[in-house]
Amino acid sequence: MGNEFPYQEIRALFLEYLKSKPTGQFTDAVSGIVNLAKGRGMYSGQDMNHQYRRIGGANYDLRIEDRDKVPETVRQLFWEFLVKGILVFGMDDMNPNWPWYKVTDYGMTITNNQSAQPYDPDGFLREFITINPNADKIVINYLEEAVHSFNAACFKASAVMLGCASEQLILNLHESFENAIKDKTIRDRFIKSYGRTIYTKFASLRNGLETMIDNKQLPKDLQEAVKSDLVSCFELIRRQRNSAGHPELPSDIRRETIFLNLTVFSEYVRQLIRIATYFETNEAIPI
Repeated sequence: MGNEFPYQEIRALFLEYLKSKPTGQFTDAVSGIVNLAKGRGMYSGQDMNHQYRRIGGANYDLRIEDRDKVPETVRQLFWEFLVKGILVFGMDDMNPNWPWYKVTDYGMTITNNQSAQPYDPDGFLREFITINPNADKIVINYLEEAVHSFNAACFKASAVMLGCASEQLILNLHESFENAIKDKTIRDRFIKSYGRTIYTKFASLRNGLETMIDNKQLPKDLQEAVKSDLVSCFELIRRQRNSAGHPELPSDIRRETIFLNLTVFSEYVRQLIRIATYFETNEAIPI
């Protein structure tokens, strides 16, 4: 077990604790987070020469150097999650105030998500790279900016950064598709079908793939990826990016929408990489 408390993971540990304990009080949450860290082998707890730190009847199995810092970090996270609408102070009519708490309906949607949370940037990015080890470094860089902007409540900035990551994905897939067109005449026609903008490249790519679907030239699992991931995810992320990045357009960038976009992004990337990989060894016939 580690000797240092995993402060970078404490947010994720707290969200995991709230999933199993949606109501309770502060001291129980601190103990629960410490126990989760110990159970995962991330922390060894107190050393043998010192007693537990006792506060208000609560025993925290913490080393000396962590006995003030961990409870204070958790207290600050309570306030952060309060501001973000994940929980409220007070559990019920009998316990309406701090140190009692209750997870909100919105908070339950966050804690019930099985994947690493965007509220845990380090864990979220680690999981993304684990799922997509061959992801473009440019995509990863923009995603990193997007998730950190999200956690700083800079939702417009997050939407723009995620849009840039999505556009880089489209450029990569478009290049793979074009390179897979073996017939020179067909390739020249394909090149003439798009202009300089990313959206025209997306449109030419979408049309070419849909033509192959209509002609039954694409495997069924990739057909679903084109329909459900390529088209719908790109359009959703693009709308948010344009709304956030163009001041002349109406802008209603909501926390919930950015959260949804971030949570689906890893699967979106995985599916587009699958399509691109297919065209490394198979011909593209966009006619």
